Amino acid sequence: MKQNKIIFGHDFLKTLGRTRLRPGGGLMTDWLLDQVQIDKDMRILEVACNRGDNLIRLYTKYKCKIIGIDIDQIAIDQALENIKLLGLDKEIEVMNMNALNLEFEDETFDLIINEAMLTMLPNEEKAKVLKNYHKVLKKGGYLLTHDVAVENQSEDIRRQLSKFANMDVYPLTVENWNKLFIENSFRPFSQRT
Repeated sequence: MKQNKIIFGHDFLKTLGRTRLRPGGGLMTDWLLDQVQIDKDMRILEVACNRGDNLIRLYTKYKCKIIGIDIDQIAIDQALENIKLLGLDKEIEVMNMNALNLEFEDETFDLIINEAMLTMLPNEEKAKVLKNYHKVLKKGGYLLTHDVAVENQSEDIRRQLSKFANMDVYPLTVENWNKLFIENSFRPFSQRT
């Protein structure tokens, strides 16, 4: 008898044939990146960089200093492999790191990209991560992020979304996302739902 295997997060989306492993896919990523003027002098951090697709894309287009972090060593290994295949392993840095414990100097980055990761964290951890982001962002820096928003926040909806994603998720309403960002020193400047 074949035993069912539980597959989590990005691996689950890969089994469905998805190549852009973010809610909203490439369209949402493109919209996010269009919100700021990126140039070669920027230092960029991508949190939950997965296979390194954005890292490669941003470096190739802008030749900026870019670092990717992820807590999944398998994803890091895939990113490193992809980056090395393109001969960019001297230009793009990737490391195993948790956003709850960023190991960077204060005011290191001009831009942080965080796609569909905050939803995976309980609310108190969301706030801690945002505080960490604020600490490592330069004054006037930007956080580009998108996550799952729900029309009403109920435990039933959270459980259903968690079951669909094969992992615990903690989405917020648009109003509560905005409140969370403002309480943690961020000012929303452009939004799309």
